[in-house]
Amino acid sequence: MNSMMRTKTTKQLSVFTIRLRHPERRSALVLGLLLIALLSVSVPAASAQGQIQVEQFVVTQYGQSLTFSAHLITPIVLKGAYLTIQVLNRETPFTVTVPINNQIDVLQTVSVNELDLPPAATLTYFWEFEDQASQLLRADAATVRYADNQVPWEWDTHQQDNVTVFTVPDETAVAKAALEIAETSLASAGRTIGKPVANPITIYVYPTLAPMASSLRAHHRVVEDWVAAYAIPDQMTILVSAAPGPDMLVNLKRDLPHEIMHLAIYSTVRSQPNTFPGWLNEGLALNTSAEPDPTLDEVLHQATSKRIMLSLNTLCASNFSTMPAHDAALAYAQSASVVHYIAERYGASQLSALVAAYTNGLSCDEGVRLALGISLSELENQWLRNLASTRADTVSQDDTSLSYFVVWIMSLLLALLFIAPQPSHNLRPLFDTRASLPKVPSDEPTAQS
Repeated sequence: MNSMMRTKTTKQLSVFTIRLRHPERRSALVLGLLLIALLSVSVPAASAQGQIQVEQFVVTQYGQSLTFSAHLITPIVLKGAYLTIQVLNRETPFTVTVPINNQIDVLQTVSVNELDLPPAATLTYFWEFEDQASQLLRADAATVRYADNQVPWEWDTHQQDNVTVFTVPDETAVAKAALEIAETSLASAGRTIGKPVANPITIYVYPTLAPMASSLRAHHRVVEDWVAAYAIPDQMTILVSAAPGPDMLVNLKRDLPHEIMHLAIYSTVRSQPNTFPGWLNEGLALNTSAEPDPTLDEVLHQATSKRIMLSLNTLCASNFSTMPAHDAALAYAQSASVVHYIAERYGASQLSALVAAYTNGLSCDEGVRLALGISLSELENQWLRNLASTRADTVSQDDTSLSYFVVWIMSLLLALLFIAPQPSHNLRPLFDTRASLPKVPSDEPTAQS
């Protein structure tokens, strides 16, 4: 299928009435334009010169460009045109001056890179036209959904409340499962963060991993072939792979709650997402799964055995994307473990308190102090002691070759190490915490999305 095609939402002709505006208002774009249908109701023109009718189209070449065109019906002589594009949840709109070669059609192609588009996005745009008196006449805004149209199918749309699911045709079972899991996950995420998720969310369900990975790579998202889900928080969108079959429900129940938690967190901290700690963001998402991730469990087990950990302060970074693969894998594993520890020791309400603290712009340490009443360093020490103690208990239970006497001696030593008071100059740190790990062979486990 030719990847250059007109999106479904722009196949209809749209007729808009435009009104006289002052030139100085051209740059005054109201952020967060409401999503509206492309076919709009005309309103009376403010200009005595008469109305201008505009038929608008958008043609998408996925991963490369979008071409915006306007067909004009007007008696007014125009000397210039301007196109403004607002990507959902972006602060700064994109505006370009478009030459008018005739009084009938205007055309402007904008590259995906210029707009910095993710693999799926919602765009609101409008045209402005300048007459001979240098007055601006602005068309009503229109909205287009940018999505993968290079796939060899037309997306089917399924909607329930605030959730929209796109699937390949005739996959009603997949759509139904995705909608039900999304609704349940949204309610659960809302309870965790202490605030309902009111924003609409969109889910694209790919039948296999290959086309989803292709979509991500077309937008310079570097992911492993095995990553089965990907969240685009600022677009409140998820890409996920799930095909009909015995594993469909298992896969969706594993992947959708994780990514929906990321969207829920973004929806409440969107004003300052770069200050929200990565360990809490990823830890909350990873703990949505009913079963622990065996790969991350093994990564944490190996690090615990070596007694080398990434410092919790290092994990305060908003994301782990710039870390080496082996560091990122441990960052995810530690995040899941720390959040699980907080939930077990302090309760779910304190996790909500942590989210609220960071929503209010507190630093990584300040948020922990406010929500838990301890410093970030104290939280790290508590968690590491618990981790060491838990591992020691596990080893003593699993190692049947040890005699009862040896187990008793180990337990006694651990008790002396972790409980008995000791002079501070004799204390030995439980773990060597670092900003990064020593280099490891390339076949070590890599980070997950």
